[in-house]
Amino acid sequence: MRLNALNRKLLRPKLSVSDISFNRIFGNGKIDIKPQGMWISPAGYLGQNIQNPTLPGKRKTYRRIDFKENANLQVVADIGDKLKLPISYNTLANFDF
Repeated sequence: MRLNALNRKLLRPKLSVSDISFNRIFGNGKIDIKPQGMWISPAGYLGQNIQNPTLPGKRKTYRRIDFKENANLQVVADIGDKLKLPISYNTLANFDF
């Protein structure tokens, strides 16, 4: 029963604008927003104990929580017939300036 509920498609609400000036600029008054993607956030623990008698007490241990977040999100928004906004966000993307 629960797996069936997870596998079904979620219904998106229908958005529309009935303003005459909005319809003149963008075409019809339909607004459609389609989000899709994934977000992964694994966490781990990194610890180290150094057995060096010349180091002070706090320098012998090293502890830290390690997060490696990865997001790949896309949103496609259609506003009327005339405007389409493809938006994407990826944390692993490289930019070359």
